[in-house]
Amino acid sequence: MDAYRIADYIITTNHKLSPFKLPCESLRKLKALMTARERYVKMSVQIQNSLKAEMILSEKVALKQLLKIEQKQLKSIKNTIQDLEKQMMEIVKSSQDLNSTYTKISSVIGVGAITSIKCIIETNNFTRFTDARKFNCHCGLAPFPYLS
Repeated sequence: MDAYRIADYIITTNHKLSPFKLPCESLRKLKALMTARERYVKMSVQIQNSLKAEMILSEKVALKQLLKIEQKQLKSIKNTIQDLEKQMMEIVKSSQDLNSTYTKISSVIGVGAITSIKCIIETNNFTRFTDARKFNCHCGLAPFPYLS
């Protein structure tokens, strides 16, 4: 019976279905770079927390070498994050559509480069949503009561 209902639903709503369109190559690159950046930011936070703990511990145990190593790693990770951000900006600047959208988003007070690029990625350059209400729901800015 369940299979029959599923098949019936698919047949009756077939006209509403549309094929998935893959985002352009620039957006796919941006998404990959943003994912890598987020991963490196997490690593940076982990190392910073570790450094704080080791600084406290170093008052009682000599850990100068370990602190130097971790500081070097932190510096390397921060440089990598900056490089990724530069690459993302180059991709945005190379595409007229992305650059136009980026300029509009970043003109809002309090919205920086990373937030602007993240919005572009999440919305497929604002083609993923048909109206602002759906975008608000996606972002979690339009609360609805949860009732079962």
